[in-house]
Amino acid sequence: MLQQTYIDRLITTALDEDIHYIDVTTDNLLDDAHTSEAYYLAKDSGVLCGIDIAKRVFELVGGDFTMDIRIHDGEQVKKGDIIATMTGSTKTLLKGERTALNILQHMSGIATATHQCVELVAGTNAQITDTRKTLPGLRPLQKYAVTVGGGKNHRYNLSDGAGCGCPAEKDRAHGENRSGSADTGRTGRSPVCRCGHHHAGQHELRGYDQGSAACGRQGAAGSFRQRDRGNHSGHCRNRRGHHLAGSTDPFCQVL
Repeated sequence: MLQQTYIDRLITTALDEDIHYIDVTTDNLLDDAHTSEAYYLAKDSGVLCGIDIAKRVFELVGGDFTMDIRIHDGEQVKKGDIIATMTGSTKTLLKGERTALNILQHMSGIATATHQCVELVAGTNAQITDTRKTLPGLRPLQKYAVTVGGGKNHRYNLSDGAGCGCPAEKDRAHGENRSGSADTGRTGRSPVCRCGHHHAGQHELRGYDQGSAACGRQGAAGSFRQRDRGNHSGHCRNRRGHHLAGSTDPFCQVL
């Protein structure tokens, strides 16, 4: 669930970027009493996301308008569909339309791409998860869009759980030698092992052998996923039954 304070702060920042202190064209050519009608038209098919945030843009930029939302977040849109209609202050509609459209397009694009990945793994045990590769300040929006598209949120930030992602971390956690093979005789401890039981852990692996070794050392804590998109043979579960994404099920990431 997106916090309203975050949404309003984000929109205010975006409007400040776009308008600064005056809309030279709109403020000089139109009277305050001037009204218009407008609508959002889908130019392609996909999954809609962000329509309520788009509406909030117009509320913050000036208000004095009504909006009839015909298609809601998570619903499919087809090219030519009318997503929403608006009536009210022309100044409000003109000042807010670009910011609202930018947000709506961006979030719908993520939701659509996620849904396409979800469809690819339908009928398997694979889950589509996101990453922390988000644009600064937009993480809540982007992760929300992933869930609207049917995906799952991974760690929200580095405080949410332990993970071994970079090469140095993988080497320490999995005892990998310079040749790239797992050295199961090494006694190095994973960052997951140093955390309390309240923190979930996840390792990023290159293959089935590393998964087997990690499961053996990790015991009941943590889950594992494979990052090598070219190798989907074999599977492994740790003692809690967490599925290794390097199985016969493909693994996709969005963002």
